[in-house]
Amino acid sequence: MGTLLNPLNSSMFAVGLVSLSETFSIGLGKASWIVTAFYITSAIAQPTLGRLADRWDGRPVFLIGMSMVCCLSVAAPFAPTFALLCGLRVAISVGTAAAYPAALALVRTRNELTGLEAKRVIARIEYCNVLGVLTGPVVGGTAVHFLSWKALFWVSAPLALISLLTVRSLLPATPRRPDHRAITVVRSLDLRGIVLFATAPVAGLWAVNGAAEPLVLLALSAIALALLVHHSRRISEPFFDVAFVRRRSLWPIYASFLMMTTTYYLIFYGFPQLLEVALGWPLIHVGFLMLPLAGVALLANPACAVALRRLHPRTVLCCGTVWMAAAAALLPLTPGPGHAVVVGLIAAALGVPHAISTLGSAVALYNATPRHRAGSAFGLLQTSRHVGGALAMAALAAPPLTRGGTERFDTLPSLIIVVCLASAAALTAWRP
Repeated sequence: MGTLLNPLNSSMFAVGLVSLSETFSIGLGKASWIVTAFYITSAIAQPTLGRLADRWDGRPVFLIGMSMVCCLSVAAPFAPTFALLCGLRVAISVGTAAAYPAALALVRTRNELTGLEAKRVIARIEYCNVLGVLTGPVVGGTAVHFLSWKALFWVSAPLALISLLTVRSLLPATPRRPDHRAITVVRSLDLRGIVLFATAPVAGLWAVNGAAEPLVLLALSAIALALLVHHSRRISEPFFDVAFVRRRSLWPIYASFLMMTTTYYLIFYGFPQLLEVALGWPLIHVGFLMLPLAGVALLANPACAVALRRLHPRTVLCCGTVWMAAAAALLPLTPGPGHAVVVGLIAAALGVPHAISTLGSAVALYNATPRHRAGSAFGLLQTSRHVGGALAMAALAAPPLTRGGTERFDTLPSLIIVVCLASAAALTAWRP
C-alpha cells in the first residue's frame, strides 16, 4: 500500500490543478509547479533513499517515510500561501519517495534469505503503482467536486498510517551492524552530488517555464550537469554513478523508461486539461473519463507479466512503444461532452503502454542489477519516472489554455510519436 502513495499523490492532482489555480488566483502554468516540484523532489529523493535502504535497512527507511506523509498530509491544506503549500508538498514527496526503493531493497534481501519469488512480488508492487494511478483521477475528481482541493492531501494520511503499522508489525527488524548506524550511513551520502543533481533539472525546467533569464538558467543547468559527471568520476561511491548507469545493460532501460514515462504524463496531465478546459467537460466527469486510461493498464499488468515470462523484455518494451505511438494518433479525434464512450475508448487505448513500460523496465532492471545495488538502481528508475513527469509538465505549461480552443494540442500526437521513436532507438542499443 505504501508504494502506491507516490503515484496516487501525483495522479490526484491531474484533475485538481484548475481548482487550485482558482483558489490562489494564479495561472495554470504557475499552479503546475506543485506537480513539477513533487516530481523533481521525488527524482532526487528516491535514489538517495534507495542508497539509504541498501546501506542501512529498507524497513526504517519505509517507516520514516510513511510517518512524514501521515503528519504532513494533515497539515498541508492549511498553508496560507501557495509557496508554503509547495514547500509542504515537497516534504510529502520525500516521504512517499521512500516506499518504492525501500520495498525493492526488502524484496531483494528477503529473496536471498527466504527464497521469496522476487518477480512475482515485483509484479504486485507495480500493480499497486498502477492502482495508485488508476484511483487518483477518480478520487481526486470526486474529492475536489464534493469537498475541495484540500481533500487531495488528506486522502494520503490514513493510507500512510495503515502502511506504517502493517510493516512495523509484520516485518521484523534486522540486526544492525556497527557500520549500519543511521549517522554513519548519512555521512556516507554524496551531498555535493545530490546538490548538483538537483540543480540541473530545476534550472532547466525553470528556464523553459517563463523565467526572466532563461539563457542563464540553461547555462547553469548545463554546468551543473557537467560538474555532476566530473564529480561522479572522482569519488568511489557517487550519488549518480555514471560508470554504473552507462553500462549497455542499464542505460537503455533508464533512457527508454524516461521517454515512455514522458509520453504517458503528457497524456495523463494533458488529457484532463483538454477535456475540462479546452472541450468543456465537467470536472466530475473528467475524473471518471480518466478511469479507462489507468484501468486498462491495471488489467494489462497480469498479461504483461505472462508475456515477460515467455518473451525477452526488449521485445515486450518495443511493443509498448509501437502501441503508444499508434494510440497517440487518436488524440485529435477526442470529442466534446455527450460522447463519453468514444472518450473512454481513446483513454483505454492510451493506457496499455504504461503497464508494458513500467513492468517491463522493472523486470529488465532487476535482471541486470546486483543485490547490493538494488535499492539505488530502482531509485534511479523512479528518478527517470519523475524526470519524465516534470518534462511533461514543462511542455504542457508552456502555452496558455483557453476554453473551447484545442490549438495547443494539435502538435501533441506528433511530439509523442517522436519520443516513442527515440525510446525504440534506445532499446536497440540494449545489450543485456
